[in-house]
Amino acid sequence: VGPFAPRGLFLSTALEELRIAMKMETDYETEARLTDQMRALLERDPELRVPRVRHELSSTRVLATELLPGVPFDQVAGMSQEVRNKVARAMMRLTLRELFEFNLMQTDPNW
Repeated sequence: VGPFAPRGLFLSTALEELRIAMKMETDYETEARLTDQMRALLERDPELRVPRVRHELSSTRVLATELLPGVPFDQVAGMSQEVRNKVARAMMRLTLRELFEFNLMQTDPNW
């Protein structure tokens, strides 16, 4: 592994974790179920919306959802401080609810 990984890292273990994570990320039936679950958990949230899964258009190889209005996340950096603060608060509140209330982390931590 040399200089590319920390001492003590077992490459085979890291690769197995990566394989499991990639399999989970491309399991669109599970992703659809978790999206439905997260949508139900957040249905009363005034700031956050989860797109509805279009089950009739989805399959094991495709996940189709409705298109919601919004802007790409990277564009928030160019918005007013008030907007950036609002987005940051909503993201932090969602993350904390996922961890401590829902026990379900559906938001990608690499936003």
